[in-house]
Parts: sequence; structure tokens; C-alpha cells
Amino acid sequence: MIVLDYSAARLSGQAIKNYGASGVIRYAGLSETNTKITNKAEVTSILDAGLSVALVFEQVATDAYGGFNMGVTNATKLRDHALALGLPARGFLCQDQWIATGKSALVKSYFQGAATVLGAQNLGIYGFSDTMDLTKDIGAGAYWQCGAQSAIRPWASVYQRNYGAYSVSGIAVDVNDVLKADWLQSPSAPIINKENDDMQIVQCDQLGVIGVLSGGRLRGIDQPTADANPASLFPRLYVTANVWNDWVKESGKVDNLDSYFAAVTASLSEVKASVDSVVAQTPKATGSLSVSGTLNVQ
Repeated sequence: MIVLDYSAARLSGQAIKNYGASGVIRYAGLSETNTKITNKAEVTSILDAGLSVALVFEQVATDAYGGFNMGVTNATKLRDHALALGLPARGFLCQDQWIATGKSALVKSYFQGAATVLGAQNLGIYGFSDTMDLTKDIGAGAYWQCGAQSAIRPWASVYQRNYGAYSVSGIAVDVNDVLKADWLQSPSAPIINKENDDMQIVQCDQLGVIGVLSGGRLRGIDQPTADANPASLFPRLYVTANVWNDWVKESGKVDNLDSYFAAVTASLSEVKASVDSVVAQTPKATGSLSVSGTLNVQ
């Protein structure tokens, strides 16, 4: 499942739905005169299309360097705008860059300040893997991770893709993979009992390779990424060359299945488009007709 985020314009719910997204994460908390910021009309359009909406506040990339008091201020702006939009008082705040040297304490206190306004369960945290690690013990309701796909943390609710260029109705958008049922969206998703995807670092000394095992796939990673993920974050498994090669082979099978289902989905979409086209071109009688006599319907 994917959701979109964007800032160049407001989009209709139907355009988002036609793209195949299940919802959006939209900027809020600042003046609606800026089209980067969502408004009631856009939110209503998205909800009416049967999609979900979550909110995010970001004024500048370094908001979090304002520390605790800035977290309180920005979370209050987000809360007040959410309520004005008819949505629950919850959403994401951001650290939209790698944390600069000496700024970690400020970043953590920023999100702690926000939690005093929204409650930790209603707070979402956006950032790179260093922000994910720094704020894990806050126990936020959702974590929205950007950066390298190989560094996705197990507690991330949403991953913002750092590859590809995407657009809807000519507007540039970011595509995000939904990893957890709850990403602070409205309406909320039903609770589904689902097996957790526990990521693991896999190391094969015989072949001199390291990878991440996740979602039925084994993906190679570089040494710095592996070093940044100690056992406190992910378990580390040491395997033989035979086991590594077997897992790589099985990973390919999962990829093939994904490609197959993607092709089936695309075909079904083409069939639906063809049917819709025929329906749209079907002549429809309009006007009035004067009749007299008796009509018996049996």
C-alpha cells in the first residue's frame, strides 16, 4: 500500500485514488494561503474518495533545532489546524536532515515537547535513520522514515522512497510505502493481527558479504550501513555460503511473485479502463415523449 505526500499544489481525492494511492500525508499548521498547506476542501475531497489523511508540520528543515519549546509551539499549531479541519489532533513533526553534530539533545527535546501537546500516541516523527534511533524510546504513535531503503527501522510506520520521480496530474509527489497499519491516518485502519516483519542483519564471512533479511528478501548492504545497525537495533545472523546463496535465490522468487501480481493488477486496471470507456460512450436518451393510451406491464 502506498500513500503520497506533496507540497506544490492541492490535489483532488479522485486524482489520488486514480493513481492507486490509499491516502496522503499533507502539510498543516501554517496559513492556508500557502497551497503547500492543506485545507478543508482538499481534506473533504480526499475523504469523500474513500481515502485516508494524515497531517505533518514543517516550517523549515531544522525545526527540531528549536528544542523543547519549539516542539510545544509547532505541535500546538498542528493540533489547532487538525481540529479546524475536522480531524483528530495528531500528526507528524520533522527533522528533515541528518542531525548536525551537537544537535541531538535539541532534536530529542523537540519531539518530547511536541508529545506534551499531542500525547506520544498521537505524535508522529519524521526523519532519517539517526532520528529514528534517537527518538525510539519516546514511543511515538508513528515513525515516518526517509533516506536509504536498506536502513529502514523495524518500528517505522511509513517509508518515503528515495528513488524514482512521481507525479499526479502534473504535480510532483513523493511516494511512501506503508509498513504499519497505523500511520496516524483518518479514518483509522481496523486493527489487523499480522506477523511482524523482524528485520535482521545477515553476515556471510565465507563470501565477504553483508545483507538485510526482511519481508522474505535478502538484500546486500555496504559495511557502513551494517556497522550502524548493531544487535541492539537488529539481530545479526552469521550464515554459511550455502545458506546465503539459498536465501538470495528465494529472494528472487519473491521478487518474481511481486512482478507477477503487479502485471496482473496492471492488466485488471486496463480492463476496467476499457469497460469504463465503453460505458462512457454508450448513447443515452434524453428529452420527453408524449404518449396516450394504456401501458400494461406484466
